[in-house]
Amino acid sequence: MLNPYALPLLIIIALGVMLGMVKRKNSDKAFHTVVVLLVVTFITELIANSIHNFGFKTNVTVYKIFDPLQVILFSYIFYHLYQFRKLKIFAVYACIVALILLTISTIINISPNVNNSIGVTTKCALYILLSLIKFSEMLQTPSEENIVVNPTFWFCSAVFFFFSVNIMFWITFNQISESAAKNTARLIHVYCNYIFYSIVALSFLLIPSKNKLPDRYE
Repeated sequence: MLNPYALPLLIIIALGVMLGMVKRKNSDKAFHTVVVLLVVTFITELIANSIHNFGFKTNVTVYKIFDPLQVILFSYIFYHLYQFRKLKIFAVYACIVALILLTISTIINISPNVNNSIGVTTKCALYILLSLIKFSEMLQTPSEENIVVNPTFWFCSAVFFFFSVNIMFWITFNQISESAAKNTARLIHVYCNYIFYSIVALSFLLIPSKNKLPDRYE
């Protein structure tokens, strides 16, 4: 059986995939990749939350495999969201550095019973940085479009919110000794997952029927 908290998450992610497919013809490469990210996340969460049925005690290894894929996909998404060439180059190099650090951290914490908290913190910091850079670029780029109805704004907002909470979770969780406090922290993390993927799913609805892609600046 699935973890009871996993089913709502899988439903939300599946809804996001369906909305992304509906809007596929009107979206650009960035949001095409968001759909791929959601599919990979759905498969990962499904395996991670059902693996105990096959005799495995922990699902840590599943997430250790997922993390580098997530880093690549997020970096690719922001590569296409950025309009300035120098920012695209930054996204590539940031991805490479994050993958190196993540690999080193995974090797150090190779045991299936040990969470790769340093690696997770590294990738969260990367996503926060990439989203903040995109916010800055949006403010510097003149546009007549209302930012509130811009799907990129909501996607970046979701990324910044979720991974800011996530990084605080991983930094503080191991320092919490009381079981009740740890359970509360886990619940907050679970509901933040719901919020994040809900916003990502709903951002597809803001993609206009005839999507006018912004000019790319060199």
